[in-house]
Amino acid sequence: MHFIPILNNISLLITLSLIYTLFIRKYELKSRRVQFIGGIIFGVFILLGMYNSVEVQPGLIFDGRSIILLVAGIFGGAVTAITAFLFAITYRMIIGGPGVWMGVLVIFQATALGLLFRWLIKKYPNVSPQWFYFASGMLTHVIMLLLTVALPRDLLADTFRTIIVPVLLIYPLGSYLVCILFKVFQDHQKTVQELKSSENRFRQLFYENQLMLLVIDPDTGNIVDANKTAEYFYGYPNNKIKSMKIWHINTLSRAEIYQKMQTALSGSQNRFVFPHRVADGNIKMVEVYAGPVDFDNKTYLYSIIKDVTEKIKTEKRLQDSERSYKGLFNAVKDAIYIQDQEGKFMDVNQGAQEMYGYSREDFIGKTPGFLTAPEKNRNLNLKKHLTKAFGGAMTSFEFWGKRKNGEIFPKQVRLFKGEYFGEDAIIAIGHDISDKLKSQKQLEESEFNLQTLINVSEDIILLLDRKGIIITYNNIFKKYYPADDDFRGENMFKLSPGFLSKDREKIFLTVIKTGKQITLNQESHNKHWWITYYPILDKEKNVSKVAVYARDITHQKKMLELEQNLSIAKNSARLKQQFLANMSHEMRTPMNGIIGMTELLQKTTLNTHQEDYVSTIKESSNTLLSLINDILDLSRFESGKVPMEMRALDLAVFQKKVINLFRHPAANKGLDFEVEFSKKLPPAILSDEKRILQVVINLMGNALKFTDEGKISLKASHLGQKENLHHILFSIEDTGIGIDDKFKDEVFDEFAQFDTSKTRKHEGTGLGLAISKKIIDLLGGEIGFKSNPGQGSTFWFTLKAEEADVAQTTDSTKSTDIFAPLGLQILLVEDKAVNQKVASLLLINMGCKVEVASNGKIGVEKVLKNSYDVVLMDIQMPVMDGLTAVKTLKKSAHKLPFIIGLSAEALEGDAEHYMAAGMDDYLTKPIIPSLLYQKLKNYKEVRDGKD
Repeated sequence: MHFIPILNNISLLITLSLIYTLFIRKYELKSRRVQFIGGIIFGVFILLGMYNSVEVQPGLIFDGRSIILLVAGIFGGAVTAITAFLFAITYRMIIGGPGVWMGVLVIFQATALGLLFRWLIKKYPNVSPQWFYFASGMLTHVIMLLLTVALPRDLLADTFRTIIVPVLLIYPLGSYLVCILFKVFQDHQKTVQELKSSENRFRQLFYENQLMLLVIDPDTGNIVDANKTAEYFYGYPNNKIKSMKIWHINTLSRAEIYQKMQTALSGSQNRFVFPHRVADGNIKMVEVYAGPVDFDNKTYLYSIIKDVTEKIKTEKRLQDSERSYKGLFNAVKDAIYIQDQEGKFMDVNQGAQEMYGYSREDFIGKTPGFLTAPEKNRNLNLKKHLTKAFGGAMTSFEFWGKRKNGEIFPKQVRLFKGEYFGEDAIIAIGHDISDKLKSQKQLEESEFNLQTLINVSEDIILLLDRKGIIITYNNIFKKYYPADDDFRGENMFKLSPGFLSKDREKIFLTVIKTGKQITLNQESHNKHWWITYYPILDKEKNVSKVAVYARDITHQKKMLELEQNLSIAKNSARLKQQFLANMSHEMRTPMNGIIGMTELLQKTTLNTHQEDYVSTIKESSNTLLSLINDILDLSRFESGKVPMEMRALDLAVFQKKVINLFRHPAANKGLDFEVEFSKKLPPAILSDEKRILQVVINLMGNALKFTDEGKISLKASHLGQKENLHHILFSIEDTGIGIDDKFKDEVFDEFAQFDTSKTRKHEGTGLGLAISKKIIDLLGGEIGFKSNPGQGSTFWFTLKAEEADVAQTTDSTKSTDIFAPLGLQILLVEDKAVNQKVASLLLINMGCKVEVASNGKIGVEKVLKNSYDVVLMDIQMPVMDGLTAVKTLKKSAHKLPFIIGLSAEALEGDAEHYMAAGMDDYLTKPIIPSLLYQKLKNYKEVRDGKD
């Protein structure tokens, strides 16, 4: 009796599977709302199952609710399971009875196990879900049996005996079967959805395809379907076209259409060209690709249709054009060849066959080598011309052809790229130029003779017609119109004026009108021309051409002007040199007295104030002498006659000199002073020590002058060696006032002053840097600087010098302030009293006996009467100058003393000039005592050695 409700419950579970599957098929459980409704469905069936239950005692019910809750958890998810759980738990609490708490626990554990196995199925997708289904059912109902312990003891045994069979055998099997049903229904639903989706995609592809598509029943000829593109092409709506048969649009007979459809179905032919009629009655030519397609257990014919109406028309026009082309191709008398990239003939016209005497078949597939005369075409490179033409550039050349009968003839060929039946090809057009070459040769000989005549002229010769068109010209004309173009045929008056003036056209027209020659001098584009317009008359005495002769006389005019300017320049230079010589003499003469007397005064006993005064006089004198030397140096550099005395320069000694020169002045200003020479430098180099020291003194002097705090330094670095030249960098760095950016381009200019105000702090002539640059340029180096205003400057210069032998250097740092007595008899020839006094005292201080002559005449008389070791001869003196005195002595005396010239002139070439006049040596005023002593000492040593 208890099995009837159980069977009812199983029927309800199967019904639930069908209804729930239909529900999820329609809505798909994607939203919580749909899942909730699914839970209500499960809940309703739980109520129905509990209504058809197995009753042991009133309120003690065993039914299929656990199966429904288990399935709700596995297939419905949390929302569905909880909703069904609420239905079950509510109804069970309402029924009540002694088994209420067991019922609650059964409901809860079934729901929980359903959700647990849902999670396990997802976590282990590779395990067959059927095992999970059976295990979940068995576990659910085993637990149900275990939960009977919640019953009262008086009911436990009877209830356990009553329900054990359905719970252990029927309910687990029922759970398993229901899960299988749900799985089957879900798989079926998925398959249906995929088929529906595939069908939708197919229909979308079919209807939206840009190609025209038709589906035809080959048995009836009915058009089963057509896409939008086909509807648009044929002009019928979809329902109309699907009511038509294929012969309503295909103009072939039914029998022909059936035959073509059978051919397509068999696969023996798939491509067809048909005439199709569209809705407006017009006939369109279409290309159809057809083949069989199966669906709904029937074979149909699909057709892919392409409109080829215009293509067929184009092909027809192309065929017509080809026929016309062939006619024209063979009508041309010149030879026409069609060649591929390798030069092989693809086609030739009748003209080519007649020109060479070969048939068309003789040409096809061959290269043009057999058409040429190799012995006369040694420089011909056919492949080069073919490659150029195939690249898209038209090319033309001439060569010697060879006919079939062996005759050789000249030929001109033009090649260009084209097409031959859709393929890239080279089109060659050949022309027999035998007659042309003969005429051209005669013309060229005539023109050559004429051109040779006019080309020998050094003047421009130009031949113009009556309109000013250039007929010919000579080579000199190209000098003034330097272009690659040939100017023959150009209008002379549209070219730039060149050697002609702007009124050239007016002059030309006057010659045409009057028939008279016009000759004139004119200036054009900074050139001077002598030009003649000469009319050339024809037989009727009319002007047919105009010859223009032009001679460039610019050079002659410039030479005349240059001679005049050169004369003025020489006179100016002579005056400048004379002025500098006079100024040098006039300035150095008093300087000689000042410096000489200062030197002597310093050797006397002086008090502190007097020593300070004398020191100030000496410093000012040296400054003034430095200014005079800078001005004279600048003059030497401007003349470009400054020889470099290249001698061995000991860099260690040079370093000591710089230190001795600037150590005390830097200390007096409270500045740090540093001189560093790299150990990589060679011990000695071959260069001009005097000039390099002059540059260093200028740069270090500026650094000292413009730096009030911080430091000044000199560094010499070795930049490397190339071949036998050492590259050396001298850097002079200071922390002074720096140079403003606006003056940076003027730093090395002559007389440049960066503070020209009346309150400027630093004095100077602005010549030191200019002279330094000229010295470094002459030595083949470079000079420059970098500066930050207010932070200091770094001046640098480079030298390239060979390494020298240290043994060949001389140490000029030794002092000669203490003079050992020389014991020489000296005649001083000097007109200035101050100079006489200074020089006499210096010579006496050197242990010499001195006599004085106030001019050259007295000096000559004394030398002829007395015996002297040395004569100090001033150059500029009244009555007789020093040079004249020396010449006189050379003529009169048998044995002359050693003559040292003295002059306040210190211009370039003075020493050489005086030595050439007969002087043995030369000193510049003001006299440097140590230098005078050294010269006298050298003379004595030489003399004593000879004795």
